[in-house]
Amino acid sequence: MKKVLLGSVAAALTACAPATSTNFAPAALEQAPSINVQVGLAPTMPKLKTFTVIPLVQITDQAQATGITAQHLAFQARNYMEMLGYSFVNKVEDADLSVLVDASSRYSETYVPPTQYTAPAYVPGTTATYNSNSGGSFNYGGASSGWGTYTGRTSGTVTVPGYYTSRTYVAPGYTRGYHYPAITVLIYDVKTQQQQVSASAVGTSQNPDVRVSMQNLMYETFAKMPLANDPQNVIKSGRIGVSFAPWTADGNNYYPIITAVDKDQPAARAGIVSGDFILSIDGQPTLNKPIADLDVMIAGEANQERTLVINRGTETRTVKLRMVQR
Repeated sequence: MKKVLLGSVAAALTACAPATSTNFAPAALEQAPSINVQVGLAPTMPKLKTFTVIPLVQITDQAQATGITAQHLAFQARNYMEMLGYSFVNKVEDADLSVLVDASSRYSETYVPPTQYTAPAYVPGTTATYNSNSGGSFNYGGASSGWGTYTGRTSGTVTVPGYYTSRTYVAPGYTRGYHYPAITVLIYDVKTQQQQVSASAVGTSQNPDVRVSMQNLMYETFAKMPLANDPQNVIKSGRIGVSFAPWTADGNNYYPIITAVDKDQPAARAGIVSGDFILSIDGQPTLNKPIADLDVMIAGEANQERTLVINRGTETRTVKLRMVQR
């Protein structure tokens, strides 16, 4: 699992989970998700090769993901199974494994009451200037000499040093709301009907579109599942040193997003970083392509050249990479 293979394959699932970047940000979770993956005793899954994906809504009306959401869920599950080394087929009768998937998202608000707290506060020192006026009368020369008057003015400064005191503050109450995306994945051996994997995950997100917010859940859940013993991925002698996975930032369009970049490899030297989208490979658009197709597009021999159009936020550029020996 730790070996980085060409393009995506299993390496993308064992690389660092997607982090926050311009392209990753819409799918970011507010905290670490809760993930539960249970693999059956003596599973046959690693020995099998093919699979199909069935949205749970096709089996029960109790499923939450319907319509376009169910289609997106199936597409994501397909990609992660292919990254584990299994080969997708359309018909369940042609498959070794059936992957059942469902997803949901609920919104909940919590009221956070006002909070009162006391904190130290420094009162700075001050310097004050004062003026004093004085006056009076006096007798000069004795009783027969007469009286006179006098006035006087005195000024100066007084410094009051700074000091610490305490002040009480009140933070007003507020309402905080989050979306809670959740997924369920069940995998069965088609021939024996033995359950291979039972998995569920839930996260916390600010994105209301479950097609986007569930991606980190899917990514990390499938990363805990068994790899195929005989991977069906296309692997050739060349490599550019990246791992990727299909990703959507808007809930509609999927592009391969870089999940890991190997140090001192062609991609790293060209400035490609985790979170970059690959928009095309040698002039072929990557939009909504499954992993199996992307692997074929990027696979090559050592010394072959690949031209990638890379997107990072609002920046798009073309990068030419020469593959090195695997």
